[in-house]
Amino acid sequence: MERQRTRQVIRLLLLVGLLLLIGLTGVALGSVRLSPGEVVRSLADPPWRGAAAPTPGAAAIIWDLRLPRVVLAALVGAGLSIAGAGFQGLFRNPLADPFILGISSGGALGAALAIVASLDLGWAASGVIPIAAFVGALLTVGLVYAMASAPGRASSLNLILAGVAVKPPPGGTSSWPAPTSWPAAWCCCSWPAT
Repeated sequence: MERQRTRQVIRLLLLVGLLLLIGLTGVALGSVRLSPGEVVRSLADPPWRGAAAPTPGAAAIIWDLRLPRVVLAALVGAGLSIAGAGFQGLFRNPLADPFILGISSGGALGAALAIVASLDLGWAASGVIPIAAFVGALLTVGLVYAMASAPGRASSLNLILAGVAVKPPPGGTSSWPAPTSWPAAWCCCSWPAT
């Protein structure tokens, strides 16, 4: 028991070290290459302490551009892994994902309908699309749950079967509006003169 716990701690420390190494690499690489030493020095002495940057603009590149992107990427990855582990635990299936329940298809349908319906809104359409995708995914979850719980209690098998049954209509419908909207129709259906 103690040996297994020691292995888990070692594995966790190795993974944290790998995450830090990948983060350091993500901050160092870019159009302006910074050496790992410059990155570590700048991270050890942040600009708000009054430390001089190793190279001109390095502090701005690291603290204003690259580090926020690396941290955000790590947080998004952590959130996705938690959601994936939740799906796998809920369905007791290591292959479970949002596609099984049709959630992705419902979200895609909501986004596609928002894109087609809000072509003339301009900049305001950018906030409508994620909300419509979220609403479409929620409606799909509600429909799947209603179908799975119709015989009584919603078991994981009933949820999977209902999700597989609900998935095709939103998936097929979400691909239909694309060629009917003018930008997509122009891209898909215009041919160069020969």
